[in-house]
Formats: sequence, C-alpha cells, structure tokens
Amino acid sequence: MKEQSVYSLVLVTAFISFTLAVTPAFAISPHGAGHSDLTSKIDHHIWSGDILVSHPWAEPVRTGGDTRLFLVLENDEAFRISLVDVKTPVSDNVELQFDNGGGEIGVLSSRVIEPEETLDVGSKHMWFSLTDVKTTLGPGDTFPVHLVFNDNRSIEILVRVYELADSQNAGR
Repeated sequence: MKEQSVYSLVLVTAFISFTLAVTPAFAISPHGAGHSDLTSKIDHHIWSGDILVSHPWAEPVRTGGDTRLFLVLENDEAFRISLVDVKTPVSDNVELQFDNGGGEIGVLSSRVIEPEETLDVGSKHMWFSLTDVKTTLGPGDTFPVHLVFNDNRSIEILVRVYELADSQNAGR
C-alpha cells in the first residue's frame, strides 16, 4: 500500500510539473500575441524566486546599430521589487524606454513592479533600447541579458533574435 501511495505521489507531481511548464504566458512575441507553441513556452520562461520572465526576444541589428529588446516580467512575490539595471555584453547602453503618448520617448532609470503585477516590456508602449550594438545579430542568434533587481538578485536570460514578417504582431 505504501509503495502505491508513493507511486501516486510521483505521478501527481510529474503531472503538476508538466502542467506548470506548458501553461501559456500571453506575451507579445514575434509569433504574435498569445503565442502558444509548446516548445516556445518551455524555452522562453525563466523563474527566479517568484519572478517570471516570459518570451524574451530582440529585433535584428547590424554592428553599431540600435535594436529593441522585449519581454514580460511577472512579480508573484509578496512584496514589490524594482528592476534597477539591465546588462548585456552586446551593448554598453541599455535603457527602459516608453512612448509617452505624445510622440515623445521617455526613459526610466528603474521600474517598480508591485506584487501580482505583470510588466509588459513587449509592446509598442514600452521596450528596452540597446544602442551602439557591438556585433551583428541576425534571426536565430541569441545573447545573454542580466536583469538586476533592488534586492541584488540578478536573473540571467537568453534572448533570441527574430525577424518579424509582420511588425504589427510585435505591437509596433
């Protein structure tokens, strides 16, 4: 009887783990809003504590040019966090930019994310700008990015570069 209980517990745990791994995270991606490809869901989610980073991607760029990085951050922690820095070896200058609605671009030095809040840095309204990129990045290329928070936590993510057939799908 005890062996059957352990076996049942293992099966339930495996089922829950699989279900959590493939639960959709609806973010703007180069594949369109609400992209639900199983492989992408698994590949594009990075957890740190109760912070989830979904669908990190960037637009192609040539050496010396500027590009934009998109992702979604979900704060499932019980307290507010602040994204205070973004670092990558492909650019020395990364800024969190937003469209203020009046046709002007604003820059944020940090961004507070409240408990249970989702910060969509994957739209035409907000993005990370990488300027003077050090190397050409084409479709399929990847590069590391470190997201730094006010509690000194750093989440390293791998960003994939996509060519957009329809820029409207990326929220541009």
